[in-house]
Amino acid sequence: MGRKALHTQEEVFQAADALAANGKEVTPTTLRDALGGGSLTTIYKHIDAWQEHERLRRYRSFLKCRIMLKPLFSMLASRRQ
Repeated sequence: MGRKALHTQEEVFQAADALAANGKEVTPTTLRDALGGGSLTTIYKHIDAWQEHERLRRYRSFLKCRIMLKPLFSMLASRRQ
């Protein structure tokens, strides 16, 4: 039977978000330091999930901006004609 993980995925996500917000590289080692320890195996598992979560968040932000800017670009294009 395996041991219980020291840190949850949510805790790893929070630490990764804090590192990224401070302009620091999010790596398993920087995460383990920020968390005050933990298994690199567990951190690797959670960092992969965090990276995928970040890719989806950025893509959604891109789509939202594109939708919001579409009327502006349409207006500018109509003025050029």
